[in-house]
Amino acid sequence: MKNFARGFLSVALLVMGIVMCTTFSSAAAYKFKTIKGQQALSNGKTAYYLVTKGKKTTLYKYNVKKKKSAKLKTIKNGKALYYLSAVASGKVYLDKLVYNKSNYTTTHTVCSVSIKKKKLKTEMKNFEIRAFSGDYMLCVKCNGEDCDVQTMLLAQSTKKKLKKIKTLTKHGNFFGQYKDRIYYGEYPVDSFGVPLKSSISVYSVNRKGKDLINYFTYTSPIPSGIVFGGYVYKDGIAFQTDEGGKLYNFKTKTIEENDIN
Repeated sequence: MKNFARGFLSVALLVMGIVMCTTFSSAAAYKFKTIKGQQALSNGKTAYYLVTKGKKTTLYKYNVKKKKSAKLKTIKNGKALYYLSAVASGKVYLDKLVYNKSNYTTTHTVCSVSIKKKKLKTEMKNFEIRAFSGDYMLCVKCNGEDCDVQTMLLAQSTKKKLKKIKTLTKHGNFFGQYKDRIYYGEYPVDSFGVPLKSSISVYSVNRKGKDLINYFTYTSPIPSGIVFGGYVYKDGIAFQTDEGGKLYNFKTKTIEENDIN
């Protein structure tokens, strides 16, 4: 069961962190769409997408009405891979990912390309953008090789920099976003600051990190049991444990057995 749960979590992280981050619902928001066979961020009028060929990645600006593309910036990859993360404050945000073969880990860096000046800039090292709404970003850093435990902070995009607003947790797990709210779990820690993954408390905040709601705390009944991450959707908050899948039901406010597959 532990291997299954870790596999489930790895797939969830891949979907949210590498393939694409998520966007909150808001008017004229940039959302992920497919344009010219590429994953793009579009607001219905303008879109941005990446094309990687050989050792170079090119960022394009796309006029949706005219169906025309213009080259914005070409980046030399080196050992890195680049993925779209967000569009805000006149900048296109990218996730720069470098895989380390020696210890089988990946290093993330939040970068940006100025739409006007077409300059590439490093915004935040060791983090990646997992969700955004307007100028607000949820940035996540994996604390460990398997990313079971994460540091999560909220930041606001400005023309000058990506400004940190608030740290949500230094030992948590991102569950996703739903209806303009961020959902995340937090593990307790022992006297040495080591996360105790046998228990998790799940919260949500609005995009500015305010209006905190505490939904539940779940502790595994199995000695040395582990509570893994999960996801949020319209019915509730699903998560995985050593003893099986669970669902916190929004309507009944109770935790039920759930086939997380």
